[in-house]
Amino acid sequence: MLGMLSKAEQKLLKKWLNSPWCNSNKKLVSFYLLLEKYIPQLLDHEVSKEKICATLFPGKPYAGSRKMLNNLTVQLVRQIEDFMVHQKIANDETQKNIILAEEYLYRSRQDKFLELAKGLLEVLEQKSLKDWDDCLRLALLHEKIYFQQSSTVRHKLPPENLAQLEAYLDLFYGLVRFRIMAEWASRKTLVKSDSDNDPKPELASEFETLKFLKDKLRHPALDLYSMRLEHVGENGLADRNKFKKQFFRFYEKLPEKERDALFACAMNDTVAEFRNGNMAVSAEMLMLMQEGITYGVFLQNGILPTTRFINYVQTATQHGKDKFIKQIIPVLCPLLAPADKAEARCWAEAQIAFSKGNFNLSMDLAQHNFSNHMIRLVAGITLLKTYFEQVIKDRSNYQFFKNYCKKYDRDLRRATYFPQDKLKGYRVLIRYTKQVLEALLDEEGKHPSLERIIEQIAVAQNMEGKQWLMGRLKEFLE
Repeated sequence: MLGMLSKAEQKLLKKWLNSPWCNSNKKLVSFYLLLEKYIPQLLDHEVSKEKICATLFPGKPYAGSRKMLNNLTVQLVRQIEDFMVHQKIANDETQKNIILAEEYLYRSRQDKFLELAKGLLEVLEQKSLKDWDDCLRLALLHEKIYFQQSSTVRHKLPPENLAQLEAYLDLFYGLVRFRIMAEWASRKTLVKSDSDNDPKPELASEFETLKFLKDKLRHPALDLYSMRLEHVGENGLADRNKFKKQFFRFYEKLPEKERDALFACAMNDTVAEFRNGNMAVSAEMLMLMQEGITYGVFLQNGILPTTRFINYVQTATQHGKDKFIKQIIPVLCPLLAPADKAEARCWAEAQIAFSKGNFNLSMDLAQHNFSNHMIRLVAGITLLKTYFEQVIKDRSNYQFFKNYCKKYDRDLRRATYFPQDKLKGYRVLIRYTKQVLEALLDEEGKHPSLERIIEQIAVAQNMEGKQWLMGRLKEFLE
């Protein structure tokens, strides 16, 4: 929890805990000061509970003090959660006034409510770029103003208030509905699900029914969503280059949330092509990532999502851009969530070491005890590839490779933090990597040939690391 907070927020949290109004447990302050001292080591799991207990409760046996430590931990987590909510509201004047207006209405002060609500409407309607949050806020404010219990207030309002309520509600629905449809289109191409429980709506027919909203509302985000979905009945993808060109053309006219969503659409379409075996789009993907950073759309609420960092590093190393990644890591890592910075850098360095053929260093770095589930997942692939290359160098390492494959596959099957449909692609990579080494080490012809394996991999739909293994197979066959 503490790793989620910036240093400035940690200072404010200390004041929060020292305030009698917020916290009356003085032991909690001592606990926080101790944790604050060890934050870097805590993120790396280098500080044990025994050490913390010994410092907080000197002379008491660990068995008894551990329960008190657990109670303090629960209390501190609750305090941090309350602090984060308080900070969110304190830093969002609009949301704070919306809550205050609702309180006035709840306490039957219609005069104060109307005064505050009309001021909020004025502020929100002056925004040149309104995202769906703004549209929903405006619709709800108009609803609360118009449909008050006091009929005298309602009848004094002009009909334009009712029309505005309807317009903002339509725009909110249009932005949300088109975004959901765009996500379904991505899932149809990016996520190859074998599950019968994964609903697959008929996007083409639904798209036709929603076209009237696009024509009625005249919003650039709806035009872009429509462009992406216009061929959804054929293959779920728009013309990537046309869509990307229009996106950056209308970038300045898009609300921030729609910038993020539409950029994700462009990125997902390119990633889908890449995963389906079109290796030529790797350069396009890298260029799109660079444009995303330049425009600032690569970030979400000022934070670089860990998955985007991972995709960036993987694509760049696969494209032979090790030197570029080495230069960009100091730029990207500070943009990550505080708790992920050190782990992301460690994994990225492992990727670079692997691509340079420094397998010992790659293995040392990738074996770090990662707490971030996504980084741990891709670090597993880095280790798998490293063990594979160690066997190629020295066949006596084969048993180590087999042991790791068994462990990695077992961990994937037990994992609950990702859908098994997603993890299946990782297990497919394990299976084919094992088959390749079995074929290379086979002296009696008991296993499928490399030619047969490459045919199977070529048509595999849901497989991680496909480009790497296909490339190594082609090298073996030359």
